[in-house]
Amino acid sequence: MNRNRGNVAILILLGIVLISGVAGYFWWQSKQTPNSKTPLTWDECAKNPQAKVQLTYPETCTPLDGRSITRPTKMMNDQQASSSGEITKWKTLSGDRGNLSYSFQYPPKWGAFEYSYCKTTPNPKGRSLSAGCIEMLVISEDLPSEDTFNTARDVVLTSEIQTKVSGFNAKRRVYELAESTLEGPKLIPGESPILYELWIYDSNNTPFFLLFVNIGDGTDLKTATEFVGDLDQLATTLKILKKTKFL
Repeated sequence: MNRNRGNVAILILLGIVLISGVAGYFWWQSKQTPNSKTPLTWDECAKNPQAKVQLTYPETCTPLDGRSITRPTKMMNDQQASSSGEITKWKTLSGDRGNLSYSFQYPPKWGAFEYSYCKTTPNPKGRSLSAGCIEMLVISEDLPSEDTFNTARDVVLTSEIQTKVSGFNAKRRVYELAESTLEGPKLIPGESPILYELWIYDSNNTPFFLLFVNIGDGTDLKTATEFVGDLDQLATTLKILKKTKFL
């Protein structure tokens, strides 16, 4: 009888240990994998060794629960950008395109900016825009289709932000080079932003203004990301000075 009691006690003890182990495992898992209902910041996600960070612009972080968390950009915080002490020191460029007049501010480091700027010495023999350079186009007539680059096989949209510019609805897009495959364009890891678009819409949600910026092929990721950040701040200063009645 005593022997049977001893066996029962051992089985009970093993059961307690097993239950404790299972409970401890699930507790540990809950600490490793955030609840999808729990808010998670970019910094918290990026510090998690089990999360995956994609080096796109802006960067995205994917924790174990499958969410996609985008790294905040300057345009995502317009108030911070417009209140920055540095932006008050920026230079102003004004222009006219068709029936519109506009102005925007740009960083002093761009020098005598006339819609193009090179951070590094451009290649004088190059047929295309040199690495480390940007070239801007302002279009207000005969705008291209918004899907021009969305349907291209050699670029892919990596960032799109809805915002307000000069009181109008606007959309900012950033593209990177892509590998052409049978399934469509495929993002090339480590590539830099190569195209920047800022679409501005009238009250009928029809685009009437496009700020298009080409970033030189081969520009390193750090420099290209800096360009996009500066352009995001530039966008917060853009003003449409002459409004026609269709707006």
